[in-house]
Amino acid sequence: MNTYQQDALRTLSDKYHIGAIDPDLLHGALGLATESGELLEGLLLNGDTVNAHEELGDTTWYIPPICKALGITIDEVEDAIGAPDHATLLTTMPTLIDVAMRLCIEAGHVQDAIKRAVYYGSPLNSAGVVSHLGRIIHLIQHACYLLDTTHEKVKAT
Repeated sequence: MNTYQQDALRTLSDKYHIGAIDPDLLHGALGLATESGELLEGLLLNGDTVNAHEELGDTTWYIPPICKALGITIDEVEDAIGAPDHATLLTTMPTLIDVAMRLCIEAGHVQDAIKRAVYYGSPLNSAGVVSHLGRIIHLIQHACYLLDTTHEKVKAT
């Protein structure tokens, strides 16, 4: 084993706090990261906007388990964030690739909050997770706008 690997392994904790975390939270966070990554991969490697509908639907699928674990509903998150301002979003994210990259970043933030709770015993920052979920929903809605479809249609794919 090389020195870098040995150094990295020394930072692992042997004290896990998984019992304090709802498995739905872990499942949802892993799903968000996987599906947003698949969306980005398809767009970057193949320019695949047809599959984008499915990946956006799959990404959306993993939001309700996280909401359930936090004791809220996806409707409550959507009501709290309101409709996205597409005109403003177009200035910073004019393409699907821009949106997919931002989705990956937001999914990473959700995973990081959960990782801190599971591996470091930090209190779960539920408000922060909900805030990231709100951004994820806005990003999915903006991607739908760019694809000239609706969030309801991609949920059905």
